[in-house]
Amino acid sequence: HIASTVDLRVDYLRPGNVDADLYARARVLRAGNRVAVTHTVVYQADLDEPIATASAVYNMVTRKQTPSTPEVT
Repeated sequence: HIASTVDLRVDYLRPGNVDADLYARARVLRAGNRVAVTHTVVYQADLDEPIATASAVYNMVTRKQTPSTPEVT
C-alpha cells in the first residue's frame, strides 16, 4: 500500500526540554482498504506528561505491480 495524508492535526500541550530525547508512541486506530487512522503521543521522560498529540487520516492506495515498477517490500 501507498499512503497519502488526508488530514493531520497536532496539538502542542507543553514545551519540551531541549536537552532531552523525544519519544513517540503511535497506535493505528483503524486500517481499512481505503482509509487508515492513527493517534500519536510525543513525550520525553513520562508518557503520562505528553508534549504533543497528533491524529492523522491517510488514504490507502494499493499499487499495482507493472513490469517497470519494482516491488516494494
